[in-house]
Amino acid sequence: MIRNRLLFLLSIVLITAIVSCKKASKGGSQPPEDANTPLRTAVNAKNPADTIYKQNNSAANFGYKFYPLISGNVIKLGCRMPVSGSYEVSLWDFDSKSLLAKATVTITVSTDFSYAAIAPLTITVNKRYIVSVNNMSSGTAQPYYQLYKKPTTALNLYPFTSGNIVVEAPYYKGGATSVMPDQNNASDFPFMRGVADIEFVKAI
Repeated sequence: MIRNRLLFLLSIVLITAIVSCKKASKGGSQPPEDANTPLRTAVNAKNPADTIYKQNNSAANFGYKFYPLISGNVIKLGCRMPVSGSYEVSLWDFDSKSLLAKATVTITVSTDFSYAAIAPLTITVNKRYIVSVNNMSSGTAQPYYQLYKKPTTALNLYPFTSGNIVVEAPYYKGGATSVMPDQNNASDFPFMRGVADIEFVKAI
């Protein structure tokens, strides 16, 4: 009787371990539960933009000014691009225009965001930053995604809040190398372009 009980308990432990491993494997590309990927979340929720299409253009940097509502760390940089390849994603201090971090992100699936890990970088509540992606890959300016809100392309999308991040404004700057995008005008605000992203976790 005792042996049978021990075998029964052991089988439950083994089944639980197998199920847990399968769940971890399926969710490997997903951020941890306490992580915030603000642009990915917004795009997948179709809020504030609900329509996505591919746009062709010359070499450029597409980015967003944002600030965190709580202090924490950026642990990954990412992007979603329509053409497979390697793209440089950068994080900038908006006020000083200094480069804080960059990563090469490899895109293999065009229908989702991909991310690359960086050394954890602390960002401060209410301080402004820019995350941007350059659309050069393999020496060629690649198409990028553009999103807007139906029924018109004239609705202002900004600012919007996604998790603990407020995305305040879009920015753009032409160029085949990564530079901080520091230009925008009224015609940019109905669109999300790029799309660059961060993975943010709150401070412990």
